[in-house]
Amino acid sequence: FTVTGVVRDELGQGVANVDLDFVDTCTGDSVFLVNDRTAVDGSYSIVVKEGTYDIRYTPPSSVELAATERTDYVVAASSDLGVTVLHPGAVVSGTVRNASGTGVGGVDLKWVDVGTGRKVYFGKDLTTSAGTYAVRVRPGTYDVEYRPPATTTYATSRRSDLAVGGSDVGGLVDVLAIGLEVRG
Repeated sequence: FTVTGVVRDELGQGVANVDLDFVDTCTGDSVFLVNDRTAVDGSYSIVVKEGTYDIRYTPPSSVELAATERTDYVVAASSDLGVTVLHPGAVVSGTVRNASGTGVGGVDLKWVDVGTGRKVYFGKDLTTSAGTYAVRVRPGTYDVEYRPPATTTYATSRRSDLAVGGSDVGGLVDVLAIGLEVRG
């Protein structure tokens, strides 16, 4: 089926080169798509199989817009999703370290909007091999959960009530403690 639509900013301008990902809600797998970026005018036309998807819109890093997601969209016929608006965002950056101060790579960042209780999609959600991250999010208050790779002995850590305004937030440092391995 063909799914079409347009991605615009708050001023109504089309946003070019937005990466679209269709994630199958049953398997969690991202579906391979041909022509999965918006055109110069923000329009897109993508062919996908029947199914239920979370549709992720990730703008290029060269624009100051936050990514967004349309959840649980059912594709049962060709459809036009209309206009998806991307809103301005601030860059939040930091480092996830262990107790000795070494950066921890591959940490999964889970952001939850405190006001709605919903997980927020923002694009890149893993720390680099040096433990650093930089993500663009809309202004708001968030709980951030740092989930270490399963191959480590670190415990999940959490930063509560992180307030993000219109300006970038940098220099955050969070430390993962050693956890216990439970087997059963």
